[in-house]
Amino acid sequence: MKKIIYLILPLLFILLNSCSGYKPIFATGNINLKINNYLVEGEKKLSKKIYNNLNNLIKSQNNKNPKEIEIYIEISKKKEVTVRDGSGEIKEYKITLNALIKIKDYLENIEIMNKNFTNSSTYKVLDNYSDTIDSENRVIENLVNNTYQELLISLSKIK
Repeated sequence: MKKIIYLILPLLFILLNSCSGYKPIFATGNINLKINNYLVEGEKKLSKKIYNNLNNLIKSQNNKNPKEIEIYIEISKKKEVTVRDGSGEIKEYKITLNALIKIKDYLENIEIMNKNFTNSSTYKVLDNYSDTIDSENRVIENLVNNTYQELLISLSKIK
């Protein structure tokens, strides 16, 4: 019995110690930025949501010596019919958000990022018009959040 404990105890210690440097893949701790200037165009309400989310994240981190940037966000939204029934009545829509995001170093005027993020999703037309509008708004909100998450992943790769 003592032999088993002497074998298991060091193995358990090694396994527990190997997890001590764990860092989540999508951690935003290495985004050391400060937004000095920004411009939103296109669907300004959606562009502003992405800017506000990013700005709130940056402000909450309290980094020392952040890289000063200016950011340009332009979002375009396209809504198209994907399914019609036999009488021509619309049954489903597809919404595509295309976000062009450019980030420049504020002091050196060097482009850090120039990336286009495209996300799309479908939703069904419901019996009640207000339910259909609510469904459309939820889809748009999810697409904006997906775009924001992709932006964070891209920013975390920038050194």
